[in-house]
Amino acid sequence: MRGQTEILSEVVCTVAEFHLRTYVRTFSHAQMAAALSESATVLSRALLYCDSLAVLAIQGCSIGDVGAGTISAVLQRGGCAIRSLRLERSEIRSAGAKMLASALGRNHVLSELSLRGNTILAAGATAIADSMVRNHTLARLDLAMNAIGTEGAVALARMLRLNGGALVALEIGENSINAKGAAAIAAGMQSGRALASLGIGGNCIGPEGVRDISQVLGRNREFRILNLRKCDIGDEGAVRIAGAMGANCGLRMLNLAGGNGIGDQGATAIADMIRRNRELEVLYLWGNNIGDEGAAKIVEALGENHTLRELYIGDNEIGCEGRNALGAATSARPLKCYF
Repeated sequence: MRGQTEILSEVVCTVAEFHLRTYVRTFSHAQMAAALSESATVLSRALLYCDSLAVLAIQGCSIGDVGAGTISAVLQRGGCAIRSLRLERSEIRSAGAKMLASALGRNHVLSELSLRGNTILAAGATAIADSMVRNHTLARLDLAMNAIGTEGAVALARMLRLNGGALVALEIGENSINAKGAAAIAAGMQSGRALASLGIGGNCIGPEGVRDISQVLGRNREFRILNLRKCDIGDEGAVRIAGAMGANCGLRMLNLAGGNGIGDQGATAIADMIRRNRELEVLYLWGNNIGDEGAAKIVEALGENHTLRELYIGDNEIGCEGRNALGAATSARPLKCYF
C-alpha cells in the first residue's frame, strides 16, 4: 500500500496550486491534526522534486523553522515556479525567517509572500528587509501579527528607501509598532518605493504617526489602499488624514474603523473630504464615537459625492435620526451604507 509521502508527492507534482488544509480535509476529524503535521513534513520533501507548482499555501500547520528551511531550499532551486507562497500561522520564528530571507535574495520568480501570524520578531523582519534590497520580483509582502515591533518597521522602512523592485503592497498590522515606526515607514515611502497599499492597522501609532503617513497621501498618486484600523488616531488624526486627501488623492479604500476614537470633530473633517474627493470608493468608520452631529455632516457631503460606493459606519453613537438620514441619503444612489 502506498504511503503518505508517495501519494502527496504525486499530488503536488501534478497541480499548479496546492492548499495543504484543503488536501487534509479528505481525512477524518480525528486524523486531521496528525495529518496536518505529517503532511507538512512530507510536502516539504516533495517540493524538492516539483517544478510545476505556482501557488503554495501551508496555513495553520506546524512546519516551524525546519519546514521553512526546506521551502527556502526549494525557492533557491533552479526551475522553481512558485509565485505565491502563504506560510501563515505555521510556527515560524526568526531562524526560519532568516532562511526564507536568504532565498529571497536569490529567487527571481516569487511575487507574493505571506508570513502572517508567526513569530519572526524584529530579527526576522530585518533579515527579510535586507534581502529585499536585492529582490526585484516580490510585489506583495505580509508580515502582520509577527511581533516585529518598531525595530522591525524601521528595517522595512530602510528597505523601502533602497528597493527599486516590484513591491507595491506591505502589510504590517498588529506588530506593536509605535509612532516612530510609522514615521519611518512614511519616510521610506516618500524617499524610495511608492507603495500602492499599506496595512498598518492594529498598531498604536496615534495622531503623531498618522501625521507622517498623511504627508504621503498628498504626494503619491499611486497610493490606493490605506488600513489604519484600530490605531488610536483620535479626532486629531482623522483631521490630518482628511485634510491630506483633499481632491487630488488617488486613494480608493480608507479604513479608519475600530478603536480609533473618532468623534464628531473628526467626522466633520471626513465629511469635508468626502465633499471634495473624487477618488475614494470604500470608507470604513465602523466602531468609533461618531454621533448624530457628525452623521449629519456626512449626509450633507454625500449629496455632493458620486464616487463613494461603500460606507461602513455601524457601531458608533448615531441615533435613529442619524441612521434614518444616512439611509435616505444612500437609498436612491449606488452607495451601500452598512450600519
